Amino acid sequence: MDLETEIARFKSWAAGQAQDCGEWEVEYQEWPRLRAAVDKALLKPALDDSEVELLLYALARDNECEFVRGIIEAARTNILQLARAAINHPDPDARWQIAEILSTLDETEAILLLRRFVADTDEYVRRRAMLATRKHDREFAEETAYRWVGFAHEYSRLAALDVLYDLRSQHLGHALEKLRNDPSMYVRQRVAEIEGEVY
Repeated sequence: MDLETEIARFKSWAAGQAQDCGEWEVEYQEWPRLRAAVDKALLKPALDDSEVELLLYALARDNECEFVRGIIEAARTNILQLARAAINHPDPDARWQIAEILSTLDETEAILLLRRFVADTDEYVRRRAMLATRKHDREFAEETAYRWVGFAHEYSRLAALDVLYDLRSQHLGHALEKLRNDPSMYVRQRVAEIEGEVY
């Protein structure tokens, strides 16, 4: 199965779909063919630019089930090549998944690329990337999370709390104190949950 052909088939189907809900892609009946084409493409030791774009498109469109992400992780090939291209890819659903895939690699370039996703323009991408840094870049994750305690977006503050808690950071106490009376009910609830477990 050819990836270019399968992506063209998907795009033809997508053109006739209402795309106003977040899970519209799951209705596509030919996902097994498209995923098989992804698997075949990843057998190559290196990809050309058009193949990289096709793979990132497939990854973004499979953002609910994440089977394509699983195929990329399992293949263990071309991840860094895909990540370099994904930095400037227009679809955040490709970027956040690439960020999480990078967290499976304990090597310098993967760690540095993941840090770039932590600076993404999209809050969701930033958050998923920051959470992903915990595995192989703990000091950076802790420093970033501590900074995020004061961020305006409530989900960024929630992510910061989770990272500081998971890493048993020395900054956790200060973060809990600062966020105890947070404007967000969800942040206050998370503070209470962590304090109930820690103290």
